[in-house]
Amino acid sequence: MIIIERLQTGGFKVTEKGNLFYSSNLWYYSYTKGGASIATISMSLQDGTKITTGAAAADWTIDGVSGFTTIDQVVAALDLINVGASKPRSTNYDLEVAIGLIPGVASLGIISNQADVGLTFADLWNGGGNLVFPTVAEEWEVVSSSVNDTIAGTGAQKIIIQTLAADYTQQAEVEVDMNGTTPVVISGTHFRKNRFVTSQVGSLGENDGDITLRVSGGGLVRSVMKAGDLSSFDSFFTVPLGKTAFWEQAVIFAPKGEDVRVRPRIQIGGVGPFAVGGISSNYQSNVIYPFKTFLKLPEKSEILFQARSDTNPNTFVTAVMEFKIINSSLVSEVSPAFNFLP
Repeated sequence: MIIIERLQTGGFKVTEKGNLFYSSNLWYYSYTKGGASIATISMSLQDGTKITTGAAAADWTIDGVSGFTTIDQVVAALDLINVGASKPRSTNYDLEVAIGLIPGVASLGIISNQADVGLTFADLWNGGGNLVFPTVAEEWEVVSSSVNDTIAGTGAQKIIIQTLAADYTQQAEVEVDMNGTTPVVISGTHFRKNRFVTSQVGSLGENDGDITLRVSGGGLVRSVMKAGDLSSFDSFFTVPLGKTAFWEQAVIFAPKGEDVRVRPRIQIGGVGPFAVGGISSNYQSNVIYPFKTFLKLPEKSEILFQARSDTNPNTFVTAVMEFKIINSSLVSEVSPAFNFLP
């Protein structure tokens, strides 16, 4: 028996005799057996609808083409992806994405924090003030404030950065051997930074100093990894070319006795101003903002958090963004644009 189920998150799930298949275009096909129509998959189906197509695939006709007698032929004709019976099974869509059962879909969580948020709005990162975004691809370097952050040292020995090229194409990760307080030039050129972490450490188990990512020759700062953090914890994210991000949830944290205001700044598609997407006001609380309707960010879009305090010029703030990153080829053309802005 073949069961076709419309997923609440979009697309369809197909199962047959314990084997799980996926397709992004199932709704374009009609199915007949023995000359009688079994089902037509349509985008108008309500969430949760299940359709049973029959006990076997023999004598099926798919879009007017007959002669399909095995499930393998049906799978091939429908451009389905057989993920194999040996992989874990789950009815939890988020877990299936994490396991890798949903082709073209990935989860992304961005954790940002800053220990010295001031009395005026500024970008949530550890580089001070607001990030100056590059206008062209640049050559970058890394340098630490500690001599212990070297390839043979007790602190950070290697770091990894993942960046975008000038056309927003996601580039391969680059791993760099640290050389303490002596700058190390990173190979290639880079336009946006989406990941900056320590990948290998010595006996300290963490980076001993602040590690700065900057334009080669001591130029503008692009990111800072604070001592002991092992990651930059910036709030910046740029959607790579060929990807679409759906913002699912935000979490804002203010520690005991502290007040914070946090706001997202968003630029759609790499053009225009960074618009403000609302302000969260928190006092010694952890507030979760789940978006019932996911907020769509097309390729080249930029998003960041800004923060301020009303009372303390050295307030600690943590903010989290959670996304689904989807291959743009799987996203419907009629999918609504980002709907959080006025």
